[in-house]
Amino acid sequence: MRWNIEIYGGKNSYDRIEYKLMIAVGIYKRLKISLLIFVMLFAASLAGQETGDNKKPQRVQIIYSDKMSTIDMDSTSMTILVGNVVLEHNRVVMSCDSAEWFPTGIFNSFGNVVVVSAAAEVTGDMMEYNGNTSMAKVRGKVVYLRDSSSTLRTNGIDFNTKDEICYFENEGTIKDTAQLLESRHGYYYSHRKEFEFIGRVQSETNEYLLQSDSMMYNTETKIFTFYDHTHIWAKNRDGYLYCDRGTYDSENDRLFFTHNSYMMSKTQEVFADSIYYENKSGKGKLYSNVQVVDTAQGTIALSDFADFDMNRQDFVMRKNPSILIYDESNDTVFMRADTLLSFNLPINAVQAKDSDTSDEEIIDKNRTIMLPELDSIKLKRKLKSDSIRIKDPPSAGFSSDSSFISPLDSLTSKGNLMILSKGDSILNQIDPIDTEASDSIKQIIDSILINAEDNMRSNALLPMVANDSISKSVISDTVRADSTYRQIFGIGNVKIFRRDLQAKCDSVYFNTLDSIWKMYKSPVVWDSVKMQLFSDSIRVYIKNGSPDRAEFESNAMIIIPEGDPDSTSYFNQIKGRNMVARFREKEIHTLHVAGNVHTLFFSISDMMMNDTEAASMRINFNARKVQRVVYFTDIKGDNNPLIIVPEEDTKLAGFNWLGHLRPKSRDEVLGRLLKMSARAEKMSLPRPDFPITSRINEIERSMQQEPKVKK
Repeated sequence: MRWNIEIYGGKNSYDRIEYKLMIAVGIYKRLKISLLIFVMLFAASLAGQETGDNKKPQRVQIIYSDKMSTIDMDSTSMTILVGNVVLEHNRVVMSCDSAEWFPTGIFNSFGNVVVVSAAAEVTGDMMEYNGNTSMAKVRGKVVYLRDSSSTLRTNGIDFNTKDEICYFENEGTIKDTAQLLESRHGYYYSHRKEFEFIGRVQSETNEYLLQSDSMMYNTETKIFTFYDHTHIWAKNRDGYLYCDRGTYDSENDRLFFTHNSYMMSKTQEVFADSIYYENKSGKGKLYSNVQVVDTAQGTIALSDFADFDMNRQDFVMRKNPSILIYDESNDTVFMRADTLLSFNLPINAVQAKDSDTSDEEIIDKNRTIMLPELDSIKLKRKLKSDSIRIKDPPSAGFSSDSSFISPLDSLTSKGNLMILSKGDSILNQIDPIDTEASDSIKQIIDSILINAEDNMRSNALLPMVANDSISKSVISDTVRADSTYRQIFGIGNVKIFRRDLQAKCDSVYFNTLDSIWKMYKSPVVWDSVKMQLFSDSIRVYIKNGSPDRAEFESNAMIIIPEGDPDSTSYFNQIKGRNMVARFREKEIHTLHVAGNVHTLFFSISDMMMNDTEAASMRINFNARKVQRVVYFTDIKGDNNPLIIVPEEDTKLAGFNWLGHLRPKSRDEVLGRLLKMSARAEKMSLPRPDFPITSRINEIERSMQQEPKVKK
C-alpha cells in the first residue's frame, strides 16, 4: 500500500493533515524504492526550476510506507511508519526502515537512513528531521556523505535540506581517488562540491602531506585553499613548505602561497611574501621580501622578485636584489646589483683531479664553466683568454738589498732612483694580454640579462649582525656540499662591501669554487682605509676567506689621498697599464705595476711633488703606508716645489676620485633586514599521522565483524 501524507510547516498547520488512501498494484520492495527516489528527485528538480526557491514553504511529504499507525498521547499524537519509509522535502528525498512523526513537524527515523539530494547522499543509522527548520541530523557508528567523487566518514552529520549544506562536528575524514583529508569538524557545500575543514586539518596527496588550521577542498577541481598555519611536506624527497594563505591545484601540481610563505630543501631556505611553484618542473616565482639561503654554497640572496628553479637551485633576482657570501672566516661579502643571477653547477674537473694536477690548473679549467645554455667553444675560449698571469717575480730582482729607494726619502735628483736591467724587469714575467677579452666577457654577461628568461635554467627578522659576519641564527648547521659550486652574476650598478674591501662596477662575476671576483666596466676598489684602485677590469682572488691578490687589467690607477680625503687637494697617484696587488693579513702588502708607469707623490711637510715615469715598479706597504718603492727600466722623474706646480699638473690623465661612491656600510648595500633560519624549527615538526582516519577505520572493521541479525 502507498500512503501520501502532506505536512505543512508552521505552528497552526499541524491539523491540516490529509490522508489520501490510494490502492497500489503489486508489492513495493526495497529495489523499487530506489527507483522511486530517483523519479522523485528528477521531478522535484524540474519543479524547482519552474517555481523557484522564493515560493511558500514546501510541504513535507510521506511518499511511501509499508505500514502506518497513530498513537494518541496525553496532549498530542504520534504517527508510526514502518517498512520502506520514504519522505520528501525541499527536493531532498529521505528514506529509512521506520520512523516516528509528531504534529510538531519532527520525524525520528531509524535503520538504514538515507538522505539524497541532487548533489550528495548521506547515510547513517538514525535521523531526526525538523520540517520547520529543514534540518536533518543523521547519526550512527559511521555516517557517510558521498558526492560524485568522494566520501566523507564521521559519526554525525547535520544536513540542511533547503540550502543543501552539511556540517559535521565530531571528527571526519574524506577519501577520493587521490586525496585523503581529515579534521575535527567541517562543512560541505553541495552546490559548490566543496568541503571546508576546520581544526587540525591533515591531508595526503600523491605528492604531499599537509597540515593546517583550516582548509577548503573542491571535489571537482581538486583545488585546496589554505588558511592559517599550513605545513606541507614533500613525500618522495626532501622538501617543506609553509604559508598562512594559499592554494594547491593537486591535478596540475601547482601551489600559490600569499602570506608568510616559506620553502625548505636539503640545502636551501626560501622566504617570501608570496610564492608560485610548479612541482612537476620545480620552477616558480617569488614576490616581495624574498630571501634565499643556500647553506651548501654559503650565500643569502634577497630581492622583491625572483624566478627560481628549486630542483637545480638556480634563481634570477630583480627589484632591489642583494646577496651575502659568507665562509668560515666570518668575513661576509655584501653585494647588490640591478639584477642578480645565481646558478648551481656540478664540480666535474675537481673530481677528476690527479696528483700531477695543481689546484691552479683545476681552477683554470673550471673558469670556463658557465651556464649550460651558453656552453660553447667560443665562450670557453673567451673566458680562457680573459686573464693576465703574473708569475712570482725573480728573487734577484726583488731581494732585500739596497736596490730600492722611496722618492719621498730624497727629492733632489733623478740619480737617487735605481735603474735595473731589462733582464730583471717584471715585464718579462707577464703573459701576453688579450685586449678584447674584457669587452667580450662583458658582452656575454650582458646577453645573459637580455635573454634571462631563456638562459636561466628555470622558467625563480633578524637585526643586522655585528662585525659584518653572518649569525648562525640566519643560517643552519647544514654541512656544505662538495659536489657543486655556485656561479653568481651581478649586472648593473654593482656595489660590494666587506670590512677590508669595498668596490663598485657595472657588472661582476663570482663563483664559490675558486673564489675569484671578476669586475667589469669602470670597476673601482677601495681598501679598508682610503686607497682607491681602478682599471678597465679587476680580479680579486680570495684565499681562506681573505683577499690574496688583486689584478687590475688595462688603464690601472691607484689614488691615495694625502691627508683627509674630504678636504685635501693632493692625492698620491700611481698609473700603469696593469697592476697586481698582493695582500697579507687582509691588508695590501705589495703592488706590482707594469707598462707605462707614471706616479705622483706628495710631501705636504716639505711642500714637494715627485713626478716619475718608468716601465714598471714595485711598492711595499706596511700598516697601510708606503714603505718602499722600486722603479724598473726607462726611469725619469722630477722633484718640484708645490708652489711652482700648476694645479692641472697635480692630477694624472684619467684621475677621478670617487670616494663619495664608496659603499660605507652593509646597510647601504643590503637595504633590508635578514630573517632568522627556520630550519631547526620546521624539521622538528611532527608530520601528519591521521588519527581520526585510523579511529574510523577501526570502527568500520569492528562493524564488519559484528554478527548479522536475521530479519
